[in-house]
Amino acid sequence: MFSVGCRPTDDDDDDDDLDHIELVKGQSLIEAQITGHMTANFKSHVNFSTATVSSGYITLAGSDGTSTAFTIMLPQNIGEGSYTMSDNAIGIGTQFGYVSPNFSYVASKNLSSNINITITESGNGIIEGYFFGEMKNLDGDIIDVDVDFIGAY
Repeated sequence: MFSVGCRPTDDDDDDDDLDHIELVKGQSLIEAQITGHMTANFKSHVNFSTATVSSGYITLAGSDGTSTAFTIMLPQNIGEGSYTMSDNAIGIGTQFGYVSPNFSYVASKNLSSNINITITESGNGIIEGYFFGEMKNLDGDIIDVDVDFIGAY
């Protein structure tokens, strides 16, 4: 079992959900505050969230138990630090997705998305950090996201 932490959240509750979490291999948690074209507070549930590795990328996929989900794909060899989508350390397959019953938004290196990423822990089967910036749907509508994530792979 991994015991990992993330930055405190500003979601108007007192529990700081990702501040101290214990995950087993294959689990992840994702928490997002979303504003702009739509507004939502998203929190994945550990029972509906996974962390996997394939083709050199770590994929975290989290659902809140409904038809709403968030996905995060980052290079497996990404180190701790701060990045933008234009940095070389951010692989071509890096992408973030948010799907709700009515909307689907994406940010990726291929789209030159305006996203700032901070990795606070990477390696030994743990990926943890946060990102913020813009995601777009196919109509070009923009949401601003502030996302914390953690995964044990």
